[in-house]
Amino acid sequence: RFITCPLKKFKKEGVEMIKKILPFFLLMMFVVLIPSDAAQPLFVVDFKSDQAPSGVDINTRYAWDRGEYLVLYAPGSSLILNFNIPEGKPSILGLKLSLVDRSTYNAIHDVVPGQGGPYSPVRITANGNIAADAVDVRWLEDHTFTYQIGQFLKPGRNKVSVEVIKGARTQYEIRRVSLNY
Repeated sequence: RFITCPLKKFKKEGVEMIKKILPFFLLMMFVVLIPSDAAQPLFVVDFKSDQAPSGVDINTRYAWDRGEYLVLYAPGSSLILNFNIPEGKPSILGLKLSLVDRSTYNAIHDVVPGQGGPYSPVRITANGNIAADAVDVRWLEDHTFTYQIGQFLKPGRNKVSVEVIKGARTQYEIRRVSLNY
């Protein structure tokens, strides 16, 4: 009895102290874990607006701009983005590539019509490393996919590509690309 009484008092005081400091501690964890510019993308390429962000070089291979979309129309077609990540940017590992894209019913020239529905598999690479391979793009309306690519990026110059790969039956269209935290 002599030993348990002080412990009960200490336990009650300890719980009260934790109740007081817990909200502050949780707030500090949130501030430390989220980079200050987490809500802002490093860049956005929107083919509907037809404006390239400064500092991003856009190159294409076997593709054309169809107004609202960049059309990659055959295996080997690609979108290549060259950009800089400034020194001191927080947590490059958390960077994600987001694509608003779709497939179409427009068959590729060497595909026999009626061989199945839309299918435009793509490969996404970052600095020569495959981030996603044979991503199955079959939807006909705009769809957003996000790919974790931060582990392949570095401060300084980077290169990311999206390429239609062998087996595609239909054209692949990109409306918007962004690099986000």
